[in-house]
Amino acid sequence: MAFKLILILIFLRPFVSSLSYPMAERYYSCLLLIVCFCFLASKKKINKVYPAQGFLCLFFLAVIAAVFFSTNPGKSQALLPQSLSCFFIFYAVLTANQQQQRTIINTVIFSAVCVSSYALYWFHSGPRELLGYLSEQKIIYPFAREFLNRKRAFMPFVLPNMLAGYLIMALPLGLGAFSKKIQHLVFILPMLALLLLSQSVGALFSLFLALLLYITFFSKSWSKRGLFILVTVFLALALVVILRNYRSAYFTGSLFSLTNRLDYWQKTWVIILRHPWRGSGLGNFSALNSQFAHNSYLQIWAEMGLLGIIGFLGFISQAFWATHSTKLSKDKLYAGLVIASFSFPIHNFVDFSFFLPEVAAFWWIIMALLLSAQKSGDSQSV
Repeated sequence: MAFKLILILIFLRPFVSSLSYPMAERYYSCLLLIVCFCFLASKKKINKVYPAQGFLCLFFLAVIAAVFFSTNPGKSQALLPQSLSCFFIFYAVLTANQQQQRTIINTVIFSAVCVSSYALYWFHSGPRELLGYLSEQKIIYPFAREFLNRKRAFMPFVLPNMLAGYLIMALPLGLGAFSKKIQHLVFILPMLALLLLSQSVGALFSLFLALLLYITFFSKSWSKRGLFILVTVFLALALVVILRNYRSAYFTGSLFSLTNRLDYWQKTWVIILRHPWRGSGLGNFSALNSQFAHNSYLQIWAEMGLLGIIGFLGFISQAFWATHSTKLSKDKLYAGLVIASFSFPIHNFVDFSFFLPEVAAFWWIIMALLLSAQKSGDSQSV
């Protein structure tokens, strides 16, 4: 029963926006915590030791400390269920059996297909209808009009870059899980089209780097299929850069976005220097015109202190080192998991999807599947 509830919650995860529906997100995270705890408690014995568990425990100790020593305890306590839910879903997936893990993969991909369908539908008709509603009601909201007129896909994640951050994990996983061309046309092509419509330069560049890293360090040779995918992503990236900078409005261009990020990073360093050891507390980051640093590593340090950034960097470093398996390097599903797991942390150098559980939970699930496959030495375990 608990596992079936986990599957339902995994499917719904992308549709519960922490930015649009913070109260619903809080209830969802608490429910996920309870269900995952019941699932873990139902297991008679958990004696497997996986790579990077020590650093992961260190990181979540830093999360607890960031709540306990927070400069704004109430705000930090309200965000604690979000962080703990990611920790519990990670361990729930990690300790699931082979059949359950395969079902989780299918659920995640099916959820991504539903997200893509909904996002494409909304991109086609949503902005026009909403702009019409604003005109009919004579609502003067310049930011909303400007945002909708950018013609960038973003639903259900509110922001285009968050949708793109989700898709650069879903695409490799889908390519690895599906082998038939008809499956690629039905499931993968809509995701690729949506990634282009999001016009996220950072996400496409992250996917390109992730592919390059995998081909260079994991694949023993440059296959035609891998080279084709790499060139396709590069061309998509070039197309988006041209389109973003072709527009007359400066604030829609990639240069404006980069300039803003540099400003956010400078202000984040000021916050880090104020609280370098223990941080300002979970959720207490605040810069002018933004509640995110647009660099998750800097924001982790700013909020969770030195212990937090060491724990997180140690976890991803040790986990990625452990995934370097020659036995599985040519397996398509394993390749998809590796590329998806690379894309997320690379993207978070220039964005903040780590702090949105509707996106971040996907990465924690992928990391659990990846470490489980590496531990067993066989990707068929997932």
